[in-house]
Amino acid sequence: MIRKIVDYLGSLRHSLAVILLVTLACIAGTLIPQGSDVARYLNVYPSEAKTMELLVAAGFTNIFSAWWFMLLLVLLAVSLVICTARRCSVAVKLQGALKIRAIASTVTHISFVLILAGAVIRGEYGHKGTMSFRQGETMDSFSEEAGFSQLPFSVHLKKFEIETYASDSNQPQNVQIVSEQLVVSKTGADVIKTLPINLGDEQAVVSAGDPASGVRAISVRIRRKVLDFVIDTATREVVSRSENPVNPAILVDVIEGGTTNQTRWLFARYPDFDMGGGLHQAATSSSGLKMRYDVEIVEPPVPRVKSYKSTLQIIEGSVTKKEVTVEVNSPFSYKGYTFYQSGYNPEDPLWTSLQVVNDPGVPVVYAGFLMMILGLFVMFGVQIEDKKKE
Repeated sequence: MIRKIVDYLGSLRHSLAVILLVTLACIAGTLIPQGSDVARYLNVYPSEAKTMELLVAAGFTNIFSAWWFMLLLVLLAVSLVICTARRCSVAVKLQGALKIRAIASTVTHISFVLILAGAVIRGEYGHKGTMSFRQGETMDSFSEEAGFSQLPFSVHLKKFEIETYASDSNQPQNVQIVSEQLVVSKTGADVIKTLPINLGDEQAVVSAGDPASGVRAISVRIRRKVLDFVIDTATREVVSRSENPVNPAILVDVIEGGTTNQTRWLFARYPDFDMGGGLHQAATSSSGLKMRYDVEIVEPPVPRVKSYKSTLQIIEGSVTKKEVTVEVNSPFSYKGYTFYQSGYNPEDPLWTSLQVVNDPGVPVVYAGFLMMILGLFVMFGVQIEDKKKE
């Protein structure tokens, strides 16, 4: 029974079947979003949420670390080991060039086994995640899909730098108001007055007519201007969050017949918003005048990032073991962990993210590739020598 099992595992039929399944799994892993790519895919295609739920439940969004994929690799490795053992038994009986060629073929088979073993080691014991922190912070763990993984050392972000193109430094760096005005119109009619934003000045809108007509004089006074309107939740007072016109607003008094009968906040970005609860009545006087705060804002261009880099300190205990700079396409490795510069936040120039990879299977895979090159080199070398003798 054992011999039949060994013969089947080492058969060409079994090997081809496993190779086909591995190939299909690799194709599926390429076409179907894997791991953290699922969230990004759903952000772009939210209508595919139900389909992705089924794929997640079936385990097709984590193929390359799934137990069944690891099992396929193990079965393929077992098939190669049996085939290699058979070639070794044959190589012992051969002589001369045939023996050398058989040994080289055996070495090539062993190289495939090592490559598969490295893939299995990576799937079972490898780690891949993200470390996000700000300048001056220290971390000793990183996040991955299964949770947090502990590092055998600490990483301190000493400095983070974002370099932009020099031509962008000449552009305005802040949001600016280039023009502003108070537009007054009759409800349902054209604009009747455009007034400058002069704080404290009483500006006439409608002049008084004949007393018999009943038309009273109407004027406005801009009492206050706020660049970034917000209400303090504790004091209920209106304050400005910043010096940039993110949410510009003005406080306007409507004066009719010499009496202030209405005071309203007008918002440049939200002209129909009424703090009193009404829409489209935000600044309409009793005489049917509607007011709008118009501004023209110039947004600074987003700087084009040329490069970004992190200066890291590796700390063990209380001793700094190493200080290095990690840049895009210039990673850093320490004790089996490799750090890649992966991200930044344009709104927070001190924040960065690093990709952390720990792959104990890499040395085994490299050894497999070296043995493959050696085996193929010897096989082709012997074949060339045979042709020369002929």
